[in-house]
Amino acid sequence: MTNTNLRWKADLSASSLYAVLSAVKGLPAVNNSLAEILQEPGDCLVESIKDCGLEVTKILEMLVCLAPEYENNRQLSEIVLSRIYGQTAATEQRLSVLSAAISGLETRALAERPELVDELALRARPLHEQWEARGPGLLRQLARSTEESFVAETAEVVLVAPFVGGYGCAYPRFNRVVIEGVLTNPHLDLPEALRLGWLLAQLQVDAPIYADAVAGDRLDRLAQLATIPAVLAAAEGVEWATCDVTTVQRALECWCLERDNQSELAKMLLQWWETYDQGTSSWQIAWRALDALIPANAS
Repeated sequence: MTNTNLRWKADLSASSLYAVLSAVKGLPAVNNSLAEILQEPGDCLVESIKDCGLEVTKILEMLVCLAPEYENNRQLSEIVLSRIYGQTAATEQRLSVLSAAISGLETRALAERPELVDELALRARPLHEQWEARGPGLLRQLARSTEESFVAETAEVVLVAPFVGGYGCAYPRFNRVVIEGVLTNPHLDLPEALRLGWLLAQLQVDAPIYADAVAGDRLDRLAQLATIPAVLAAAEGVEWATCDVTTVQRALECWCLERDNQSELAKMLLQWWETYDQGTSSWQIAWRALDALIPANAS
């Protein structure tokens, strides 16, 4: 396969919205200054979403994902509402309320952290360089061990200011990943460029051959778990990491922020991967097999 073509973006609006989303999700904040700066306008945005009768997490996730594409917050709000709920949901009142709250968030971020825009560009450099060194080889290994169609041909990487101090999310619907731009690797055994590879590995899971095989509410969770041993095995092939139960468990902790039953889950994931890797079953069959192994309450 040819190398995955990555487009890199660093965006102030996405960073501000990402901080609000992270707080709503209850993620641990290490960048306390940014979290504190944006708490008041962030709370205002959350309340505005609620007052409009909308789902907070769903709205924030799509705002983060689409913010780099739209400078006009009214247009951004309209696109987000239309995509989630349909065009009739984008009423004048909702658009006015949401766009004003988003603008208030951005204004506070710019006033308190005017250097953030330039800082984001600086933060992109080490991740980009580390990725170029081994990332393309990682994805080629992944394609060989799964299926070529499982690795996206193109993708967008949106860099945001750190909140957790090393975290990211994949958005298959938009062929885009959002990742925190940290200047140094917080986990030496799992560098951030490898986290990026794991996020990119999840982008094709919305293809019908994978998505139709599992219940929709389990797809994201299955994608996160299936790609951990797959990516670590590929990383082993380019001498970037090892694929053993200890490293799988570390990935669950560092990438998924798992805190409960990581040991048993890591053993199950590695056993599943080794069964697939040493057998003759197709990746699609293995995909469905893992879905059957994951407890219903893990979705």
